[in-house]
Amino acid sequence: MTFVVDLAESSDGSIHLTVVVDDEEVWPHPGLSDPGSDFDPEDILAWLVDSWAPLHLEQSWPIPFTAQQEPRSITGLLRAAEERWDDFGDDDANRIATESECAEAFLYRHDLSHIKFGAGLGSCFVLRQHDRVRMEAGGRIFENILFVEFVDQLEQLGNRAAELLNSRASASPSEIVARWLDRNRVVDPIEAIA
Repeated sequence: MTFVVDLAESSDGSIHLTVVVDDEEVWPHPGLSDPGSDFDPEDILAWLVDSWAPLHLEQSWPIPFTAQQEPRSITGLLRAAEERWDDFGDDDANRIATESECAEAFLYRHDLSHIKFGAGLGSCFVLRQHDRVRMEAGGRIFENILFVEFVDQLEQLGNRAAELLNSRASASPSEIVARWLDRNRVVDPIEAIA
């Protein structure tokens, strides 16, 4: 299954993008004459730097489920969590609040619509599954996207956004561009203490 983030620069300096799977435009506006949407380069980088490590590392749900409770899809995560919480007692309010925050943060990091703060866009959830990515968009599920292809396309998107932001800057690159360029840096906890 091929995965492409089709990019074009808009006249106002934004990035017009469309997610294409197997030559079919599937997000953000499938079926329309223009299935893409314009995104601000700074918004793209802000979401990418926040989500980069989780998109690489998170491969399971952010809260524990039994086999009977486990959601069948990312879109069903909150519903499954709420059903689980129905079985909690009155003294579990803090635990429910903590798990709710974890679930909401997880959904933010795995939903491409948050590149534009979800403004009028349907969700496009992505979750790594070993060497593949599962994507849920427009009520459809795509499960055989190669992880390396997915990462390559997001890197191209991030690099294009960084180029546009750098071309606007009069001096040094902005902090968000610096964070993007440093996205794969792993800080050794021992070095950080020293």
